[in-house]
Amino acid sequence: MTESILFENINKEKVRKPFRKFIARHQRYLIINIGLTRVERLRLWYNKTQLLQAKKVQKGRFPNLYRRLSKKQNKFSNEIHIDAERTFPHILMFGNQGKAESMLVRVLQALSNFMPDMGYVQGMNFIAASLLLILCNEEDTFYMMIQLL
Repeated sequence: MTESILFENINKEKVRKPFRKFIARHQRYLIINIGLTRVERLRLWYNKTQLLQAKKVQKGRFPNLYRRLSKKQNKFSNEIHIDAERTFPHILMFGNQGKAESMLVRVLQALSNFMPDMGYVQGMNFIAASLLLILCNEEDTFYMMIQLL
């Protein structure tokens, strides 16, 4: 007679423990060959850049920093608008004056105001747009760009 095993009766730690070492050893292989889900990709970006900690520190020192910087015009505003129109036009989110395009403009505007010595450089729009597609939040994209630069 076969015995049925109920999931609730399994000691989950005994099952997970051997796999933790395997995953830790082969993490790079698993990521490259199996791929990451959207949630895992987000978690990886947030952890590797320590985004939440940096965002908390910045918000503690300068409340509403992103909102203030994104509204402020500067000498790069014209270039930002031109490049934002050219960024990923084949992606529906960015094409035809989409919502993402205006989000991208605000992120780049805030970034160029936050780092006036660097300002805006061509190519930033594609990095910021890629992050915007992954994170789906313009404020998090702004802080992620700060962390990366």
